[in-house]
Amino acid sequence: MKKIFSIFSILLLMSCADEVLNINDNPNLATEAELNLLLTGAEATAGFWTNRTANEDAMILSRQLYRLAPSQYSIGPDNINNDFDNLYSRVLKEFQRIIDQGTEEERFGLVGISQVYKAYIFGLMVDLWGDIPYSDALNGETNISPEFEDDKAIYDKLLLLLDEAKGNLDTGIANKEIVTGDIVMNGSLSAYKKVANTVKLRLLLNLRLTEPARATTEINALIAENNFIDDNNENFVFRYGTAISPLNQNPIYQQDYTGSGNKTFYMDNYFMYKMHSRNDPRMRYYFNRQGDNTELDFETTPCSNRTDCVYAVLLLNDPTADGLIGRDHGDPSGIPSDNTIRTSWGVYPIGGIYDDGSKTDATLGAGANGGGIMPWLIAANTKFMLAEAALQLGTTGDPELLFSQGMNLSIEYVYNMGNQMAATAPAPNDATIQAAKTTYINDRVAAYQAASNNGKLNLIIEEKFAAQFGNGFDSYTDLRRTGSPNDLPLSLVPLAPFLNRMPYGRSELVTNPNAPNPAPLNSEKVFWDN
Repeated sequence: MKKIFSIFSILLLMSCADEVLNINDNPNLATEAELNLLLTGAEATAGFWTNRTANEDAMILSRQLYRLAPSQYSIGPDNINNDFDNLYSRVLKEFQRIIDQGTEEERFGLVGISQVYKAYIFGLMVDLWGDIPYSDALNGETNISPEFEDDKAIYDKLLLLLDEAKGNLDTGIANKEIVTGDIVMNGSLSAYKKVANTVKLRLLLNLRLTEPARATTEINALIAENNFIDDNNENFVFRYGTAISPLNQNPIYQQDYTGSGNKTFYMDNYFMYKMHSRNDPRMRYYFNRQGDNTELDFETTPCSNRTDCVYAVLLLNDPTADGLIGRDHGDPSGIPSDNTIRTSWGVYPIGGIYDDGSKTDATLGAGANGGGIMPWLIAANTKFMLAEAALQLGTTGDPELLFSQGMNLSIEYVYNMGNQMAATAPAPNDATIQAAKTTYINDRVAAYQAASNNGKLNLIIEEKFAAQFGNGFDSYTDLRRTGSPNDLPLSLVPLAPFLNRMPYGRSELVTNPNAPNPAPLNSEKVFWDN
């Protein structure tokens, strides 16, 4: 069983202090500071709970990571229970508290920020689970059995909520409201307007197959507004710390860079092979080779108990891929004592080790000590979303140019962050890595120019798939909506059908009489997936 400690144990103390201070009215209590403190805590818990099992399983289903059971599609209500419960009770509940109290106190900037988070997180949850509680979900004091609402209806409400959030942010800007508790965008209300528009773009693009006319019209309106996250200094990411007490490292770092050396993940061989075969310049930032192939024996060789692991064979037979040791999707072979041999997470995005060729073991404290990010929405993916919309819906913009811009933004972001976190990573303007970037982008653009329309879409999603490494939600959503990347391997030993949605948490099914009974099968699709 994985052991993960809360990255922000001080939240419990903050909650207790909040209750104590509100026993009696205190004329010295600054309500503005209280709301800002609530925002800090809500963002911290969002940073943790959006980077736990649901995100990990989404990356596994997208063939970026490997764990045995999820790669065999064996994911049940108990596996996902903590995520389903805590996204409501620990994350969304706190943002709703800020919305309610901030509205009363006319702190509209804080209200607008919290509405953006609410729309973003509920959007992820609809994409994962389909029908979920929404309108009365955050009123546990008065309603402990919220109704499950239609997933399409929730999407419509989220789009309206984002417009309301933008209005509140404008009011906060006009009132020159100061937000001091924001640890994500440094209190910039104008930055959150960009986030709101980018969240809205994400939701509208998911309507591309079911409501193409609406998606086209509303995306074009957003493009005309020209206020997206489209520069790396505007990226909507959660930044983790490096402290162990209180523990605030990236949750994935906590699992793979352990004192015991017992690692949770393998890298998926498909993902490593595709990046290696294309000379992707992000490779050494994404993956850290701990060993080399000469250290393998019968027990530790990938796919040691099978003969049908295509990508393990491709990597093992390529001398230039030495040390890229992972697992094929669904490989049921046993887990050997290979903790110091298998490829581990690199410096990006979790704050691990930059692969400078030294074959450093991924142990506690190694690399950037877990001070990485959760990439919620980054500029590169804005470009890829706009490229898909332009290609498939005919919205404003040149899809080829947007495709190229997305690649450039992604690689530059990885270069810069890697250099900031790893002393051995090259400077971002290093001639060698800049030449590698140029060659890579030129090669991919040439492939795009030669491709059919479907091939162009596949290339866009392939690059988005690589750029959003660390955020499995969007890769899993893109895969279901587009069927791309179109060469993903099947699970070698599937125990169930591929999951088109995640199962509801066990406690929700047991304690909420309004939960669907029977619960939908994991093979049933969410509304936008046709």
